[in-house]
Amino acid sequence: MNNLTLKPAVHADADTLVSMISELYAHEDLPCDEFTMRRNVRALIDGGNLGQVLMIEDANRVIGYAIIVYFFSLEHGGLTALLDEFFILEECRGNGLGNIALNQLFAFCENKGLSAVQLEVLNENVHAKNLYLKKGFEVRDRSLMVRPLGTQEELRKAS
Repeated sequence: MNNLTLKPAVHADADTLVSMISELYAHEDLPCDEFTMRRNVRALIDGGNLGQVLMIEDANRVIGYAIIVYFFSLEHGGLTALLDEFFILEECRGNGLGNIALNQLFAFCENKGLSAVQLEVLNENVHAKNLYLKKGFEVRDRSLMVRPLGTQEELRKAS
């Protein structure tokens, strides 16, 4: 458990990442187009100013990943991280590894000069919600709203 590390993802991690992302999306009943996912993972790995894909390893075994994207927020005091995805393999959950990984993620973000970390969690994911509350996240009385731009087919044709 003390061997947990976060390391920036590289292109060689793409298959592992897409596999874990697919597992997360299936669990959360989200659509997962592998073509689009691979393209977006590559873009984020290549685009350091957009954010970071971090592989979570325990004793040199990948056990999860975190995707953070950067944005500027006056409300949060400057450059902010959105923890877009945080995933620990199911067989590795429940023994504190998520807690350790979050601590390392906070240190990573602080070292980058970020002012806050924001995330979203499914309301029914009580275990994750409780972990985030214990780590100091606050529930805001707001509605998350998203408006997709273009269609997946239009995006696919453009690539």
